[in-house]
Amino acid sequence: MQLRRTLEAAAGVFDSGSDDGRPRPLVKLVERLIDEGLVTRPFGDVLHHIRQVGNVGAHATDERLDAATVERALAFTTQVLRNLFEIPFELEAIDEAEDPEPD
Repeated sequence: MQLRRTLEAAAGVFDSGSDDGRPRPLVKLVERLIDEGLVTRPFGDVLHHIRQVGNVGAHATDERLDAATVERALAFTTQVLRNLFEIPFELEAIDEAEDPEPD
């Protein structure tokens, strides 16, 4: 469930909320990340997987998650965070290093 919350918070950084001021459901946040090109459509499947794994933890059911599924969701979440927050700054640093401002 914490991975889902992490994804929700990360996606929320790129969203101003719904028209009525309430936060959007995670599925809508994921769709918006895809629509805005912040993640690719195939990577959107990863986001939906994390969301679905989180749903199992958030709701009282008999469904159980095995360690491999949870570890995979953690790895995917790490990649999402890296793609949304770290890589853009790394690319910016490369651009600045390759094209320094003239004196």
